[in-house]
Amino acid sequence: MASSEKRIVHRRLSRRLSKPIQSAARKHACQIGEITLAWNLLQDGLFVLFWAIASDQRHGELSKAQAVWHSHRNDKAQRDLLLAVALSDSDLPKKLQMNLKWLVDRTNELASQRNDAIHTPVKFANFQDGLVIPIPQAFSGRKQAVQRMQQLPLAGTWRAIRGDLLVLADFCNAIYSQIVVSGFEGTPWPGKPKLQTVLAKQKPMRKRAKREKRTSTQVPA
Repeated sequence: MASSEKRIVHRRLSRRLSKPIQSAARKHACQIGEITLAWNLLQDGLFVLFWAIASDQRHGELSKAQAVWHSHRNDKAQRDLLLAVALSDSDLPKKLQMNLKWLVDRTNELASQRNDAIHTPVKFANFQDGLVIPIPQAFSGRKQAVQRMQQLPLAGTWRAIRGDLLVLADFCNAIYSQIVVSGFEGTPWPGKPKLQTVLAKQKPMRKRAKREKRTSTQVPA
């Protein structure tokens, strides 16, 4: 007597996102793409500053600057290179060196949030009212990244990150333009932009400080 066997029916594999999440997924992908584009523009601006500082904008030196820059395999190492070259050159104005240090420091701070957007997997949650939103995947995502993404609304946070990256890229261009027009001794240097992600972090700290101040000044009954 032949033994009975259960037949497993596999679902058809798909190359497309399921229809219920397509709209939300496209919006999510657009946000990630804009952050990636802004990041690349900033990294490009940092290279232009490296070229200006390392070779005095001599076009014959461009290929050498590119070779040195790209011998460092990741963005962080390239930023460290820019800062090391800038701070080691005693002929550069102190104001320019401090602007570059501030620029690299802020870029390093934004790097983790950029990485959160690009590298953290998400699942899409479907609600009864038809709302579909991306949720960071705690099962496989990096713990710190998932925690950061859970603390603030993704759409608003990523708009702030994208905007900060773009304004830092523009800050690079403003510094380079100053160097081209007036040389390294040109003044005044461009003012540092205000970053929304920094302000967003400061607001909870200020509120907490106010609460603590009120509590400390209350007279016990």
